[in-house]
Amino acid sequence: MAEVENSLLGKTTRYDNPYDPGLLFPIAREESRAKLGSSYNAFVGEDWWTCYEFSWLENTGLPTAALAHFRLPASSSHIIESKSFKLYLNSFNQHRFDSLDVVQATLEKDLSEAAGGQAIVDVQTLQQAEFPVQSLDSEWECIDDTHYDASHPFVYEPD
Repeated sequence: MAEVENSLLGKTTRYDNPYDPGLLFPIAREESRAKLGSSYNAFVGEDWWTCYEFSWLENTGLPTAALAHFRLPASSSHIIESKSFKLYLNSFNQHRFDSLDVVQATLEKDLSEAAGGQAIVDVQTLQQAEFPVQSLDSEWECIDDTHYDASHPFVYEPD
């Protein structure tokens, strides 16, 4: 059984890791639930997570930002330790994906495998997501759908 002491929780870590599903640290639910005795079988529901600043790179290198919701069934064999989840999501930042569908399928596959249950993932582009601030000022323009010439790929230069 994985022990939290063996995770990255409370330890200095890098936040610029390349995409890596191995960053996810699943923790078995069984031991904690067994301590509750017969009520162990009474667990229903879901773990809900929201990432308000999720991003990846399109094939052209253009960064794409989104809002992502994650649901893991309480019947899954494992919960995912929160810092490992954050590091895993950050590992998408500099990785190129073919499409939003590929990003969503990758998240569902990795999280389902780590949790031992079917993860439900909903990634919403910023145009799809609803934010209260949108109704305050309609004079904004999201440039995420700007089309770029593939012969001149976007180059991320943080400096």
